[in-house]
Amino acid sequence: MLSREVTTLYQFMPMPNDVPQVSSSPFCAKVEAYLILTGRPYETVAGSPPFAPTKTVPYVAYGGEKFGDSQAIIDRFESETSGSYKTLEKGALSADQRGTSQEVLELVEKKLYFSLLYSRFALDQGWEHQIEEVKFGLPWILRCCLPGQIRAAQIEKCTVHGCSSADTAFSDVGAYLQRLTEVLGDQPFLFGEEPRVADCSLFGFLVIAKDTRYKNLLTTAVRENDRLMDFLARMTSLLKK
Repeated sequence: MLSREVTTLYQFMPMPNDVPQVSSSPFCAKVEAYLILTGRPYETVAGSPPFAPTKTVPYVAYGGEKFGDSQAIIDRFESETSGSYKTLEKGALSADQRGTSQEVLELVEKKLYFSLLYSRFALDQGWEHQIEEVKFGLPWILRCCLPGQIRAAQIEKCTVHGCSSADTAFSDVGAYLQRLTEVLGDQPFLFGEEPRVADCSLFGFLVIAKDTRYKNLLTTAVRENDRLMDFLARMTSLLKK
């Protein structure tokens, strides 16, 4: 019998009352979705960026080493040749579909992600909720001073990526979501009957962006998109353990 090694996923842990129980990071949610869909045994523990291989979360411990970056983690697992686990894309996508998958990843992780980050860290109403998640992941002794520094760093990151105001952060959200809707079409998942890597990424974004605790242009646009909400419901149901 082939050995089934447990993967340790280091992530920002969900708060006790979160529904569903997924990380507050879309990249962590993406990797966890991948692990579930491919049948890899795993455990989740709190991750700390200063101790991460890439100084970012998520990262994993597997095969006697630690490695990070959500897409690099998935690419590493997809490239395994032992056949111990299911993969999501080996031989499953055409050349055109691989190009579209890359487009989806770019839209979600390099464009919409910063709109999401802006909504949670730069907007005061979003920060009222986000600060609780930030504090939850910190040692108690740092909860008084570090959240403000973390907020400032995330706002700076948004600015570098062109999201310096609500106008710039949300101006293209509708067009990006429309393109994702076009790719999805009437299919259950982005490329047919089975979810692929891009579906994991889209799930990670949508499950957080639909947040109902406060309203902004991003959350409203996401929640009013029936096709994307139906997709999210299908993925959430599929990922229940």
